[in-house]
Amino acid sequence: MTLHETAMSAPTAFRVSEKRFRRGGEADATPGSAIDFSHVEASSPQYKELVEPVVLESEPPTWLRHARVYSIRGVHGFRFICHALSSTEQLHWARAALQTWPESPGVTNLSPNGNLQSAADTAVSVWEEHKRGSGAQKTRLSKLAWATLGYHYQWSERRYDHSKRSEFPSDLAQLASDLATVAGYSLQAEAAIVNYYHPGSTMGGHRDDAEPFQKAPIVSVSLGLSAIFLLGGTTRDETPIALMLRSGDVIVQGGESRGYYHGVPRIFADSLPAELQAAAKSEEDREIIEWLYTHRINVNVRQVNELTDRCLPASVERRCIGQEEPCHTSNVLRGSTAPTSVLKRYREVATDGTGSTCDD
Repeated sequence: MTLHETAMSAPTAFRVSEKRFRRGGEADATPGSAIDFSHVEASSPQYKELVEPVVLESEPPTWLRHARVYSIRGVHGFRFICHALSSTEQLHWARAALQTWPESPGVTNLSPNGNLQSAADTAVSVWEEHKRGSGAQKTRLSKLAWATLGYHYQWSERRYDHSKRSEFPSDLAQLASDLATVAGYSLQAEAAIVNYYHPGSTMGGHRDDAEPFQKAPIVSVSLGLSAIFLLGGTTRDETPIALMLRSGDVIVQGGESRGYYHGVPRIFADSLPAELQAAAKSEEDREIIEWLYTHRINVNVRQVNELTDRCLPASVERRCIGQEEPCHTSNVLRGSTAPTSVLKRYREVATDGTGSTCDD
């Protein structure tokens, strides 16, 4: 095969699906073209038969008892938690993503040389600058693409540097732990990447393989506009499954699905849920909603290192070390900065007394 023939070879199955769903492609996402866990009955017959409700093997945290958990037949370890977060909780986490996480000790694409920001760099916060700016003025928020928390992912090297680490938000760690537990996994959050999707933004197909410890799941929270999520396989040549992601939905990629290709080829305008808009009770809430009306936020949390025996609850040590099957453990809240109304729900975690108390 010549170099020219190689360059002209057919695109991968994943690439074909990406082109299909991207804005301006040959087909829009219509009812039935993607699995919509909010309306499973509207999915196409071939998709509908793939959806399987998950029967929880342990009592979920009180705040998650309303959530519906699904798996996809043939996709080992994948879980979809439909409507996991209430409108109030969505507002809380969107506020954190816009007001807190882009600031020190967080690192963003706006940070000097991708390093930790100094106090001088944050004299005026990204959010405050946005509020002061006129509609025609470009602010840092309009250029914000990502923020990292905890272990700060090194994009150019595609790895984590243990010397570049800040304290992980305890309330976000508890949220991720609760969501992982409902999906049948144990997770000690050590790093997060927050992606900010602006109009026309996409996320190309990729695998999250930089974490040394791959047996813990990735917990991914969606806020704002709806999107198409493509879930592929171990190579780009496998045809991906299209899923509709709405604000408040959560994806948990564990087991074999932890290493599958995935991406977001399309964001849908005018798709912010009406109930989320109605949840705004203050001027600050309305400002958050106004931004979300044209944007999407994705918060994906991961564990970087394998836990030592000293840090593991006994049930995790027996069932999770060296295994890819989901495990069920209790959780212990280790402090939080969340508002009382939100924090109260996260404190109501069913526990059997085996929760880890290991400090970082």
